[in-house]
Formats: sequence, structure tokens, C-alpha cells
Amino acid sequence: MLKSVSVENECLTGKHDCDPNAICRDNEQSFTCECAQGYTDRSPNRLNRPGRVCIQLIDECATGRHTCSAQAECRDLEEGYTCECKDGFIDRSPNLLTQPGRVCGTPDSACRDPRLNNCSRNAICYDEPKGYRCECAHGYVDRSPDGTQRGHVCEPPAPATPPPRTCHPCQDPLLNDCHPAGTCRATGAKTYTCECLQGYVDRSPDSKNKPGRICILTEPICLDASQNDCHPAAICSETKTGDKYTCRCRDGYIDQSPDLVNRPGRICVEQVNECLDRSLNDCDPLAVCQDLPDGYTCRCPVNTEDQSPNRNRPGRKCFQQVNECRNPSLNNCSRFADCIDKAEGYECRCREGYHDGNPRHPGTTCNYIINECESSNLNDCDRYAECIDLEGGYECRCKEPYRDES
Repeated sequence: MLKSVSVENECLTGKHDCDPNAICRDNEQSFTCECAQGYTDRSPNRLNRPGRVCIQLIDECATGRHTCSAQAECRDLEEGYTCECKDGFIDRSPNLLTQPGRVCGTPDSACRDPRLNNCSRNAICYDEPKGYRCECAHGYVDRSPDGTQRGHVCEPPAPATPPPRTCHPCQDPLLNDCHPAGTCRATGAKTYTCECLQGYVDRSPDSKNKPGRICILTEPICLDASQNDCHPAAICSETKTGDKYTCRCRDGYIDQSPDLVNRPGRICVEQVNECLDRSLNDCDPLAVCQDLPDGYTCRCPVNTEDQSPNRNRPGRKCFQQVNECRNPSLNNCSRFADCIDKAEGYECRCREGYHDGNPRHPGTTCNYIINECESSNLNDCDRYAECIDLEGGYECRCKEPYRDES
């Protein structure tokens, strides 16, 4: 006789451990899991057990959840994103290999270092996209030998006659001590004050009373640690409002700044994925560990029972549920009984047509029900007695008007 085998569809019965955002597919052996579209597979064992942990894909570039510099292009990737400085800007990010495009600055200034330009000391150096140019300061004459290279030789004019006494100091650089990168502004008939040009900071010894005597080209605020208080693991971005800059913790770091709303990125603590190292989490070996921005959670998968001591800390004790009915060696039901699996243990019930011969242990001894009254060969009742079939045998009763003399 051929025996029919019932194949269980775990996807329909829910007896699987696929992630809620995964698709369960039943097959002859068991089932498989596959993360749905829009989710990426972060399962610990993606090769043999995919689809157990599915994380939603997020377009950080479209949602603004990225740390790219304002002068960089954000490009979304399947897992994360990347940043690339725009044309005309140089990548000055602290970690160019793994996190480019976080700090994009202007090209190195040839005007900051006299060794990088050949402007005259009496000329003003101007940075340009493709180098620099020199212009003789006001009051100086350009004596450069090459007309296409201005400001390389700047000499004061040789006055034919002494300047008239009525000449204002701002009209002749020889009569004022303003820095070449500063401007002279008249405050009276013979008085003046100096002001550093935009992009220069005043470093004059007495900047209150005699400003504009020494003007130094300013350093971008994000490249000068003395001008910002961003954490070393934070990205500094220049702005035109407030403190003139903002700080944001890099990817892989958690912002624990005291004032997250107004002053983020001041304290950045490295984020640890406790789920990647068994020594860093106390999840049960059968549990699924899910990493969170601040810690982790554990949960027992389908077909297991969570018996963790603390309900607020699930997934610490997971027990595999056993179906004793699937394996005859795990139950003592009669072969003529039905085995019913339960959450805790199992139950045996004799099938229809069989008598339970052991009420103390139901379903362990099942005897086929025989009607002994149907055949005189199966009972020893007197021919003047009535045979009454019982569940566990039969009974004889004398008919009227006979008397029982057994």
C-alpha cells in the first residue's frame, strides 16, 4: 500500500523565520526568504540563510540625511551614498579614502605664501581659479618687464617736485602707513584711518587706534581648528548665518553633544555594531540580533519560544519548539491513535472504531472494537439470554421469564 506524505507549507502556516519585510517562498525541502524590493539583506548568514534581516533602502541624498559638503555632489548608492567635491573645489576631507567630499575647500592660495607667487612686495596678490594675478598697490608704478605679467616690479614714482603741502596722506602712499592689502580713508583734512580689504584679517599691533597696518589673508573657518569647536570626528561646513559654521558627526558616530538642537557635532562617539561580535551582545544563539543607533535588540525567531527572565529584555532565552508527533520515537501514542501536537507536549486520541484500553494514559493502548453479540462463536451467552455489546466486551442477560442460574 502506498502511503501519502503531507508536505507542510511553512509560508502559509507562518512557521518560518523570514523578516517581516521579506518574501517567503515554499519549496519541496522547506522554504526560502528573499528581502522585498526597496530593502537590502543584512542577514548574519546571507549565503545559507538570506532574508532574515531586511533593512529599508534610504536615499540619503534626496532626504538630506547625508554629511556631504555644501560644495559637493551627493550620489546615492545601494548601501549608503558617496560625496564628490564640485569643480573648482579641492577635497580636504580628513578621511579621503572612506569618506570623501565632506570638506571641500578652494585650491591652495598662492597669495598666502610668498614662495608660491612672484608678486612685488608693493603689489596686491589676487587668487584666481587658474592661478593668481598681481596688481601694484595704489601709488606704485608697474615697472614689470613683461606687459602680460603685471605687478612683478612695483616702484614708487620719482616725483619731479616735492608734493604740495595740500596733498592728503591718502592720496600718496608715501604719506600713510596703510598695509598694501588695506585701504586709506580720510577722516579729516590731514588725518586718515586704514581698513583691511575684504578677505583679510587685521593683525595690527594697535588695531583699536591704528587699524589696517598689518592685514593677513584669512584662513577658512573650517580649516582653522582655533576658529571652530567641531569634534575631530565631525564634519565642519561653513554657513552664512549664526556661528558661520555647523558641525555634524560623521557616519559611524553617534552625536552626544549637550545641545543637539543648536550645537550638534561637538561630541561624537564611535558607533559599535554589537551584533557583529557575539562577545558584545547577550542574545541567545537562536535569536536574531538587530543593531540600533544606541545599542541593540534581540528577538526569538518563528518556531521558537521566548523564555527570557526579563520581559523587557527579550531574546535572551530561546527554546526550539519540538513537534513530538512528527517523530514516533518522541511519543508513546498507539499506532491506532492520532497524535496531536501542543505548545507544551502532545496528546494521544484513539481513532474512531478503536477502544482506549488505558484511560490513565489516553491513546497509548487502542483496541479494535468487536461486536461479540453478532456471532454466537464470539460470546458464551445462553440461547435464552440477550447479548448486550459493550465498549470493552459484552454482557449476557436472561430473557423473560427465565431466571439466571449462572
